[in-house]
Amino acid sequence: MDTSAMIQRQATCVTINGAAILIEGAAGIGKSSLALRLLHHGARLISDDVTALKGQDGTLTAVLPERGRGCMEIRSLGVLSGFPTGKATPVRLRVVLVPNYPERLPQLQTENIDGVSVPTFYLWAQHPALPEQVLSALGIVNGDLVPVSTLMKEED
Repeated sequence: MDTSAMIQRQATCVTINGAAILIEGAAGIGKSSLALRLLHHGARLISDDVTALKGQDGTLTAVLPERGRGCMEIRSLGVLSGFPTGKATPVRLRVVLVPNYPERLPQLQTENIDGVSVPTFYLWAQHPALPEQVLSALGIVNGDLVPVSTLMKEED
């Protein structure tokens, strides 16, 4: 891939089922921890901490780094290499980890990154089912899961 006009984001990125997931949030909030948990769900690592992106023809692509490929910093263990890596992959989802529990029934949001609108979900960094929430968010973006307003039956 032509590396001219790439941008960099302070983010960790994994790929699963042909979709890159950009993970953002404040320093120390758990971006690498979430990526590690997603790796155990079959994801592959694109990058840790800094992600190179290129927007072109309506697609935002996450690119593997030249340096640090397959490496990730795991707190209390250090920087480890040998994680399974993906290839340059279109970004289908942006997850922003937040310290407080976000809105219970949010509307889908997007962010424009390098001229491409990317579906964005704000997720509580400490949620015990965080990896599964991310995979469900990807299901929403892919159209496999459909948000509804409530599970409660309407009164007659």
